[in-house]
Amino acid sequence: MDFVLFGGGQAGKAAAEALWAAHPDSFAGLVWDAGTGAPPRLKRPPRLDEQASAGQAQVLLCSGYGRRLQEELLQSFPGGAFNAHPSLLPDYRGRHAIQYAIAQKERELGVTIHRMTSQLDQGEHLLVRRRRFGLDWAYPAIAASLAQMAAEMLVELVDALIAGRPPAPLPMPGEAKPYLPRRQPAEGRVDWREDGYQVLCRVRAGAPGYPAFALRSDGSRVDFQGCLCGSRPGQVLISTPRGCLISTNDGVVWLLPNQPLAEGEVLL
Repeated sequence: MDFVLFGGGQAGKAAAEALWAAHPDSFAGLVWDAGTGAPPRLKRPPRLDEQASAGQAQVLLCSGYGRRLQEELLQSFPGGAFNAHPSLLPDYRGRHAIQYAIAQKERELGVTIHRMTSQLDQGEHLLVRRRRFGLDWAYPAIAASLAQMAAEMLVELVDALIAGRPPAPLPMPGEAKPYLPRRQPAEGRVDWREDGYQVLCRVRAGAPGYPAFALRSDGSRVDFQGCLCGSRPGQVLISTPRGCLISTNDGVVWLLPNQPLAEGEVLL
């Protein structure tokens, strides 16, 4: 069994490298989304465009590819077409799934491998993996973690297909949720009337080109590149004679202790 990978961005690079390492003889071609940056540096497989990929392999795999594929192209792969989507479908269908999930205060994120159909992110689910991320995880690190997770899952899928034991479809967890549009930069604006946890999540969801930001009284813009959050509730993040910043389960608090505390100390 051979396959063609449609890839793009961080997820596509991770998938290409993992699949090449695991199944170089089955890797028939790579179709790369040029709008997501440079492709991975692999000796093979050959670079293809969308149309040239039709009929070049039994299976189509997809990870990080930002263009919608036509039904005719999907049907040209007799073994099926499979996508690694960085969300726990049916939630967060669409291109910016990770940013939306973080901004919506989700703690548990993951990857769903599903069959590709003409309906975006709605085909039957075959593999699902999930991971819980703490507040000290922001978009870049979460995206990298999920990209690696997706790559490992695609290798697992190819292993099963080559062995003639394709994964059985999983029970669908519910009706498909609305397809989310591409996030706009304006969506990163912080609303200071929201609770502190929501503000932290809006900052954590920031990505290149889509940072969290606020406006000063003169109309100039301030972008936020990160936030200070602890990995454990009760962790002392900053300690000064004027008080301590301590992490909680859903944010941080500034408290005045009756004795000095050390940064990094965890209160029980």
